[in-house]
Amino acid sequence: KIFTPTTPHSRQPCPKQRWQARTMLRRWIPRQFMKNPPLVSVILPTFNRAWTLKDAIDSVLDQDYPNIELIVIDDGSTDLSSSDVKMLEKIDSRIRLERCEHSGLVKTLNHGISRASNELIARADIDDLYKANRLESQSDFLANNGDVAAVFSDYQFISDSGKSFGTLYGGVFPEITKLS
Repeated sequence: KIFTPTTPHSRQPCPKQRWQARTMLRRWIPRQFMKNPPLVSVILPTFNRAWTLKDAIDSVLDQDYPNIELIVIDDGSTDLSSSDVKMLEKIDSRIRLERCEHSGLVKTLNHGISRASNELIARADIDDLYKANRLESQSDFLANNGDVAAVFSDYQFISDSGKSFGTLYGGVFPEITKLS
């Protein structure tokens, strides 16, 4: 099942996009999750980016939120990406590696979503660094706002020297509809 976001200005489906960057999607969130936080499946696609993979994985696993499953989807990398994840997979049971033939980002994300069986799905890009409270604050927001299907966080653009040079502010997508 895929959620299709609408553009904020037109309320029409985003062209050729089925996933908004840095979103968390709601599959189904019953109220009892206030006591028992749902498992969040974090989808992390990669293609020949072994040099940024470890930092991205660490930032997901270092969350304050306790119930995380990290699904790394290797989109046919020819570098050391898969072997690096296999090594980490042996150390941390929250990591799972899925490999597929190189097919591009959208198909790779859909492959990851199809492998997730949890209530919440979050997305991470290979060059993302999560703040420690990201998954907790987003899952709490979704649990307390039953009419909201997806949220995305603020994020900062950071140069190679570590300097922030811009911010994109997050939001809520109450107008997202579930496609059957």
